[in-house]
Amino acid sequence: MTPITLATLATAFAPPRLYTPTTVEVSALPTPTVANPDHSVANAGSIFYPVDFGADPTGVNDSTKALQAAVDAAFAVVMPDRWSHASKPVRNTVVHLGGGTYRTSGTIWLGTGLTFRLCCGGLFAGGDFAADAFMVSGGPGLEGVSITDVSFDLMRKGQGAIHFDNTLRVHLDRLFVHHYTAYGIKVEQGHEVHVSNCWCGEWGWSESPHNGPGQNLTGVAIEIDGQDHWLSDIIVFSGLRGVVLQGGASVLTNTHIYNGGNESSLEVSGHSVRVLGCYFDFNRVVLVAPIVAVDVSHSFFLGGVGVELRSSGPGGVVDGLTMVGNQFVIGNAQHGDAPADTVFATVTRNESAGAFGPPRGGSVIRDSATPLATYGEFLNHSFVARETTATKALTQRGATRWELDFSDALAFATGIARVQFGFEVVEGGGFPVAVARPRRPEAPMVVVVETSEPVNGTLVVTAYQ
Repeated sequence: MTPITLATLATAFAPPRLYTPTTVEVSALPTPTVANPDHSVANAGSIFYPVDFGADPTGVNDSTKALQAAVDAAFAVVMPDRWSHASKPVRNTVVHLGGGTYRTSGTIWLGTGLTFRLCCGGLFAGGDFAADAFMVSGGPGLEGVSITDVSFDLMRKGQGAIHFDNTLRVHLDRLFVHHYTAYGIKVEQGHEVHVSNCWCGEWGWSESPHNGPGQNLTGVAIEIDGQDHWLSDIIVFSGLRGVVLQGGASVLTNTHIYNGGNESSLEVSGHSVRVLGCYFDFNRVVLVAPIVAVDVSHSFFLGGVGVELRSSGPGGVVDGLTMVGNQFVIGNAQHGDAPADTVFATVTRNESAGAFGPPRGGSVIRDSATPLATYGEFLNHSFVARETTATKALTQRGATRWELDFSDALAFATGIARVQFGFEVVEGGGFPVAVARPRRPEAPMVVVVETSEPVNGTLVVTAYQ
């Protein structure tokens, strides 16, 4: 695969050509090249069929120009506008693929305006598909677009299936996107793109071994860079990375990501992101600092994977991170050449770029469930639940000094904010006075409690970060 450079990215993501809105009469539209009274342009009104512009629904001949002509005709229509101050023309038009499968060699550019729909067929990349092209692309001035019930087969060519740049209110629903090398769906900036009920994968289930090197995984299923986007009910069944969220105030729900390339099922480097009720299958979630107002809750992690907190420099910020009520199940997880008693962690820290600073803003990691395996053969692996609150107990006889190390139980290595402790004294231990000593800089994760007299009993300490 040719490396993706800044130059190729700049070319691939250049804004689409803009269209000057014009009002046209239906009778003035191009004469259909295929005489079909069931869906001719003259009878269809605001529905346009590519075959009427010369497209080949069998996929034998290239249909890029005909598809573009159908889209251009749809964006040339202006519906009656009840609001004279409206800044965008209202289209209310549909390009209907009619169940055909169309071969393309380059990008189909959408125009500007409100309310347009593309539906009901398939597109695939021909042998001459441009290396820097997306199949469908839209840019500024586009609002209220739906692409539904379409199959996109990249055939391992080009940049991806769908690209939107600074658009508003786009709905991508019931799509099947596969055989991509860079991206399946890529959204830059804009607001309120909703991706739902979609399947995305580089390879089909039977095309190569699961999680094997034969898959040659290189791409990202869905990458979102912008505010206020929403992804729900998605299956990512093959890819180097599943979903990448780089903007803010986005939501990911009810999504299953599996069969990946050990990079990540989900990578979040934005803020105010909510990840709720998802299923991460043998591929971890990566949160990249600054991790601000991110919520990963009530999700299911299978196969010894958890959440990686990845710093981006010394003093990495974690502010308002919430992880509550997640389930971590090992199943038949393998961990390289690790022994059978390998211990996995619900939360791991990647501080190769620098250590994290103390968590701020009431960050909460708690209520993690680590049940026994329910999938595959249990291989004696185990999970340790790293959280921001942990409780430990220590039993001693005749002791005046009690020391507990929380470094293996707390999510961050930056120290403990406060502790609570209590004694259960046995065998007539009296009424000792106890005090927690200040934590030492060289051992910020260790709690030391001292008593006024020797004690036989158990100390219970809860530490909070």
